[in-house]
Amino acid sequence: MKKTEFKPVKLFYVWLAVSAVLLVAGIILSAVLGFNLTAEEGKIKTFEVDYDVVAETAYDPADIEKACEDAFKANKLSYLKKETDEATLLADGKKLVYTFSYGADDEALGAALTAAKASFGEKLPEAKIYANFHTAENKPMNEALWRGGIALACGALLGMVYVGIRFGVAAGLTGLTLEAHGAGIAVTVFAIARIPVTAGAPLLYAGIAAFATLLLWILFCMKSRESTKDPGYAALSTDERVENAFRASWKLIACVAGGIGIAIVLLGACAAAGVRLLILPALLPLAAAVYSVLFFGPALHVFVKRPFDRLSVKRKRYAGKKKAEKAPEEN
Repeated sequence: MKKTEFKPVKLFYVWLAVSAVLLVAGIILSAVLGFNLTAEEGKIKTFEVDYDVVAETAYDPADIEKACEDAFKANKLSYLKKETDEATLLADGKKLVYTFSYGADDEALGAALTAAKASFGEKLPEAKIYANFHTAENKPMNEALWRGGIALACGALLGMVYVGIRFGVAAGLTGLTLEAHGAGIAVTVFAIARIPVTAGAPLLYAGIAAFATLLLWILFCMKSRESTKDPGYAALSTDERVENAFRASWKLIACVAGGIGIAIVLLGACAAAGVRLLILPALLPLAAAVYSVLFFGPALHVFVKRPFDRLSVKRKRYAGKKKAEKAPEEN
């Protein structure tokens, strides 16, 4: 049975259609609805419960959550999100944090706090548990985020100039297009999927996508250059040259992208809850970069590279003709 080989070069119009649909849908949704900025809460109210290692080991922490949530339900309160973090009042303990909108009623929260404390004392008598609620105001670092995004985008742009010098103008032009493509796909997916972000985060993720695209495209270009050492390279068509580069590079690109993805997950798992909300979504721009380089990139590169290959052939023919004309004169 003949083995079927995946050739993204042959599917240029498929990748073009997929990218066009995503970009158009993202542009429309971001224009009409904007981004989901629920991660950027201004003034909020939090209900916090610190519990020690006794409550975590001798009892089921789910009992603490149930006591809190039963108290909320009895007082007609609805929380926005629930998080668990390291305790600040007890060594080796945990902190359970419920976030409420700023409009949550203080009297209802007070009544819920009293009911929850009574339940703790009844069900978890040997554990140390401290509970309270307060108002907080988050100040997201939007300026730092968009500045970081611009810095990454500028770095990616300069890096692609290096690609053009090191690997040829065609590689540089394709790379620049892929950077814009990856950044656009990353931002539009956030708009389409309604993933919670802060106001400055989309630009940061666009910069991450562009920079990740640069790194992965350099790997592709390195393997493409290695394939030119093949004695039969000159006889290959542009399509075949790009296909050879894809076959030589896709495993390396997948491994590097996978390693970066694992690092992001581990970093997000170790980070505080607020930072985790910023780190883990970086997997999306990484995925956009992988799609740009491994799928859309080779197919696009064929169209960009083909005129340069033809020009190279003409130059070699012209040089050969000149050399042939010069030989009789020397004799």
